[in-house]
Amino acid sequence: MVSLYFQVTGRFKDFFGYQDSISAFIRDPYFGAQNLAEFQRQWDEISDQGRVLRITYEQCHTQFEAVLKSALSYYEIPVAEVTLAQVAKNSSFQRMKRVEESATFEEPWLRARNDAPKVRRGLVGSFRDELSPADIAFLNDTFDL
Repeated sequence: MVSLYFQVTGRFKDFFGYQDSISAFIRDPYFGAQNLAEFQRQWDEISDQGRVLRITYEQCHTQFEAVLKSALSYYEIPVAEVTLAQVAKNSSFQRMKRVEESATFEEPWLRARNDAPKVRRGLVGSFRDELSPADIAFLNDTFDL
């Protein structure tokens, strides 16, 4: 929810025009947690049926190379171990941040937009820095955590 808030109010502020607080955002009928919880429920359902591979941000953060290998294996895409290791190294948060800051990436999705970065903090659990205890309780309740 925090990442989405920064996307909507930063990178896509010209498109959405959302100007309210993060507390209002997580409760918003369009952007808010209720819709994301429903999307997550649907995604869990198709994932439990084996139709897609479930990967979390936290898994990518702690063991990216293993997650990437798992995804490639799931979709039956052969990749040499040395290539996999190089891709994982080149995909680190620090590397992506440097590429974004250099403004040399050919595709627009890894360039700052509206003076807002795509690669923001790259920390697991940093939502605690942005949300109030009441907001966290609301999200925990919404997502049944």
